[in-house]
Amino acid sequence: MSFSLSANNSQIKEGHLHAHVRRIDGSWNEDAKLNLDHHIGNNNGVLEWGGQNFSQSVQNVHLRDGHILEADARRVDGSWNRTSINLNEKIGNNNGELVHG
Repeated sequence: MSFSLSANNSQIKEGHLHAHVRRIDGSWNEDAKLNLDHHIGNNNGVLEWGGQNFSQSVQNVHLRDGHILEADARRVDGSWNRTSINLNEKIGNNNGELVHG
């Protein structure tokens, strides 16, 4: 899928991935976004696909290399764990729109 190969200015804001994403005709959708809270969860301090609402239990969230979501995620015992997830594994570009699949 590798959305990042056809995107730039990628950012994480309040659980959403925002990016400028290239369309098939070469133009750019500068308002593409995807709610990652529908697809990523926090499992005892580890970000994982198939969960939900990761943004409710993380801090210091940012993107590394435009596609690695990194965050400090809260564990059940209240401690924090530095964790990451590669968005290119499940996020793609469908003609300028960010899609999960």
